[in-house]
Amino acid sequence: MKLVAILSIEDYHPDLGKVFKNLEIPVYSELEMTGFRSEKGNSQALQSWFAHKRSGVFSKLSFAFVVEEQAEALLKAIAKFNTEKPSANPVHAFQLNVEKIV
Repeated sequence: MKLVAILSIEDYHPDLGKVFKNLEIPVYSELEMTGFRSEKGNSQALQSWFAHKRSGVFSKLSFAFVVEEQAEALLKAIAKFNTEKPSANPVHAFQLNVEKIV
């Protein structure tokens, strides 16, 4: 079992819903968030994260518990989305192993 988390700006919310539907992921959750940047400097790593130093940026955290094959398909779909829709605010996704569920 895997946990896939996806961070995106709110504008991409409808598109990500379609990704979940197309991959037949029946259950996922979402949280509304505000992203802030507190790091000093102008590193390349910070450039693609949607946050501002002075005011927050509305974003969403979507996540799903899925089998490994679905996790891989979901990460590939996010990478494809970022390629097809280049933006200063790309969607970020990561996968974690789930050791136990009760």
